[in-house]
Amino acid sequence: NPTLEYIWSQYRAWDITSSKLKRELTLWRVAVFALTATGAFTAILSQNAALSDWETISKGLGWISAAAIGIAGYAGSKILTSEKEKKWIQARSAAETCKSQAYMYLLKVPPYNNKEDDAVLFNKVESLTRMLSSIPLQSITREEELSGIPSDNYNFSNYLNERIRDQAKNYYRPKAERYRLLVKRGNNWGIIMAIAGFLVGSLSASGEANHFSAWVAFISTLSASITSFVSANRYQYLGMSFQLMYNQLMILWAKGSRIQADDGEAQKTFIRNAEEILLKENEAWIAELSKEEKPENENDNTSLTNGNPVAGGSVIEN
Repeated sequence: NPTLEYIWSQYRAWDITSSKLKRELTLWRVAVFALTATGAFTAILSQNAALSDWETISKGLGWISAAAIGIAGYAGSKILTSEKEKKWIQARSAAETCKSQAYMYLLKVPPYNNKEDDAVLFNKVESLTRMLSSIPLQSITREEELSGIPSDNYNFSNYLNERIRDQAKNYYRPKAERYRLLVKRGNNWGIIMAIAGFLVGSLSASGEANHFSAWVAFISTLSASITSFVSANRYQYLGMSFQLMYNQLMILWAKGSRIQADDGEAQKTFIRNAEEILLKENEAWIAELSKEEKPENENDNTSLTNGNPVAGGSVIEN
């Protein structure tokens, strides 16, 4: 089916584009965290080297510290911008929009229950492409375009088990657990840093280890960097969101399993309702990740999710 191949290829292109943008954001966030920690650490070593009359080593470490902090500051202000995150969010939303429309088209769910309605689908995709023209779409191979495309005999049972149940169990539940563990690790490291800061500060204040005083600042910087990294990635929100979506999809699957095989209208109603639930989850996700830029880009965020071609998918895969 050429129309299905077209909409699926658009989904795959936006999916791969979104994944690339997400990887870049994550790598730079890790880099900024590492550079900040390195800068603070080498600054302390530079001070200690100066006290030991190791002038050359002290200068070298000082230059390393300055370079690390400088690069981290530049990356944080010029590379890790709200605009870059916005493009990732939009690409992710566009991918899931195309995916949702593909399933509705394949299963003849309104507005795709007539052959002439192909034009509706093409118009939506064309409007989406024009709206997001500022985002360079990744070039992909023919094999990548058709990866995972549903077969022509795809039916309601396939939709129920693959789109709903398998997605809940194989994507949402593992993701929820992963984010829960990341939040737990971040909290644990925060506690460790707090205890370490208390012990080092106490030793320094007692006068028994005055040279430890500089390390209190390093521990504080490292603790703040860990907190900032976890917060920037919204691990806690994503963990709760994915867990909630897992529960909703499993309830949907249970309800859909009761629909009779010959009740086509009930099946189409179910699919439409399921996609609307996925849409609402997507809207909530976009709103959460766009909070920092809302005053400046409020109109853009609204247009992406309310009554236009970008609405209709969920935050699935990446």
